Amino acid sequence: DPNSLRHRLLPRVDGGPADEGGEETLDVIAVEIHSRPFLHEGRPARIACAREMPAPTPRRDLTTTPGATRQTDLTPERFRALFEAMPGRFLVLSAPRLEILTASHALLHDLGAQREQVVGRALEALLQDPEVPGQAEALGPLRAALARVIVNGTAEILPEVAIPMRRVADGVVSLRHWSIVCTPLLDTTGAPILIILRAEDISELAPPAPADRPAATA
Repeated sequence: DPNSLRHRLLPRVDGGPADEGGEETLDVIAVEIHSRPFLHEGRPARIACAREMPAPTPRRDLTTTPGATRQTDLTPERFRALFEAMPGRFLVLSAPRLEILTASHALLHDLGAQREQVVGRALEALLQDPEVPGQAEALGPLRAALARVIVNGTAEILPEVAIPMRRVADGVVSLRHWSIVCTPLLDTTGAPILIILRAEDISELAPPAPADRPAATA
């Protein structure tokens, strides 16, 4: 019904006096609004009524005190925590050095590494395992894609890259298939300063690979 708006979210300022801290409390309420057309002194008009409805989501108190940090403020610390908790495998790399600045929990879990073991290392040093045959060559497409991102300042997509990797849990080497997206963050001159790398393990969608083999040992 175009004349009815249900659960419209509107801000409401508490009518009471400000508390001793000088804060003004805001609340978010759900409102049901109905309107009907009618003629007023021969001219089209509308009459509307509104009533508060049960909120569809839990209410949150927001403070308008100058300088106060609200629950909705995305501070650098909260943004870092948000990025690290994202349900996906992400890395943030410096450009052009390709040093790891941070990583999501999901990616660290796959690597079997702690954050302090990863941050500050070059991506090449993290990924390449000299004891895994063929891994250096398999990383070639990723190296080339990152080089193009740095030169062109545009995103690169690798729909499928097959890389033999060592499983941390048992040391077994298996061929894993990844879908990788590399997206740059540019400065005011258009040069990349950061690269966000997203990797999705699509091994279950790939054709069956040869049987896993134990990693080479010295």
